[in-house]
Amino acid sequence: MKINKILALLLLLIALGAVGFLFKERFTNSSKISSAENSNTKPIVAIENNPIFSAPATETIAPPALLESVPQQNLPKVASETEAIEFIKTQLPALDKCLKIESTPLDLTEKISDENIIKIVENGLGQVILTQELWSTTDIRVPSGEVRRILFQDTSENDDGGGKHYRYIAFRQGTEVDLELTEEQSLDPSDAFIASLEKDGEIISKANLNQYMFSGGGKASVSRKNGRIDSFQFSEESKTFSCQKLSSDSPNCLCNDLEL
Repeated sequence: MKINKILALLLLLIALGAVGFLFKERFTNSSKISSAENSNTKPIVAIENNPIFSAPATETIAPPALLESVPQQNLPKVASETEAIEFIKTQLPALDKCLKIESTPLDLTEKISDENIIKIVENGLGQVILTQELWSTTDIRVPSGEVRRILFQDTSENDDGGGKHYRYIAFRQGTEVDLELTEEQSLDPSDAFIASLEKDGEIISKANLNQYMFSGGGKASVSRKNGRIDSFQFSEESKTFSCQKLSSDSPNCLCNDLEL
């Protein structure tokens, strides 16, 4: 009788041990799955590494992205204007093939201007009949460290009946905040008023985009960044030929057909 009780007790202990083991294995596997799922989660990128200030919607070159904070060692290397000119010269055969025109050689060695860029395609696209500044940006850092942008846009060529206007934008906690301007300050500000905004802090960058319309129906866009031509784009019917990052050590050019 005692033996039967002892055997029954042993069987009960074995059964309890098996249940405990199975529970432990299930919990361990669940933890591993949870850990694996967490390891595949993409890290959150700090806001200071993200571009801010959205670009105006244009069919041409958009304003440069502005970083709230850029480590000095990560800034792109700057190429000389001579290097930029030599690079453009190497791209003229590709331009001719893309737009099916015969470009004019770039006869420069030291400095490049909007006029020099336009002359490249005048033989194929015709004379300039209209010049328009589509946008300009002035980025400043105020004493508190906040980054702001004075943004000018001319959207008068858009179908929605837009026009010229200014915005004064601050970047706060990852969000663009429009600082209040009166209607006059937004639509027709004086040079003195724009100068007063620039005095709110230290100017850290300036850029703008000019658009040129040709008698043959084509157009060109030339953007400047801190006084130097940084990119340009030629358009003829459905074809566009654009060169970017001309002030850096990694310029590139590309031919696109909008009908493809």
